[in-house]
Amino acid sequence: MDSQAVIDHPFLARVRKQLEQYDVQLTYDFSLSSYEKHGTTTRTLDGHINITIFKQNAMTVEQGTLAIVHESSHAIAVARGQIIGTQIDEYRAFRREFLFQYGRRPSLIERLALFKIQISTGTIF
Repeated sequence: MDSQAVIDHPFLARVRKQLEQYDVQLTYDFSLSSYEKHGTTTRTLDGHINITIFKQNAMTVEQGTLAIVHESSHAIAVARGQIIGTQIDEYRAFRREFLFQYGRRPSLIERLALFKIQISTGTIF
């Protein structure tokens, strides 16, 4: 279902094109292990970039597509040579989620709230 949403949704179609441009692989992990996150972005030693969505934690289509949007921010950043896993990188990923969910960029107050939430919870997807 997540894959069909990526094809059908205009925002996700743009995300898919960006991931294809950087040759990012999208993998779904259906194992029963709980990683306490919805997804991860990794880069292998040979330079390949992979997004893994943990379906046991992102069971609904909404959770799965949000995880793809979030992790795509990290994948594109690493493909462009940026460091991921920093607070600013996480903020950018949450900002991208906001754009996907609400169809607009967050206001200054909303951006500040996103940054504060990300710092206070230490949330890392």
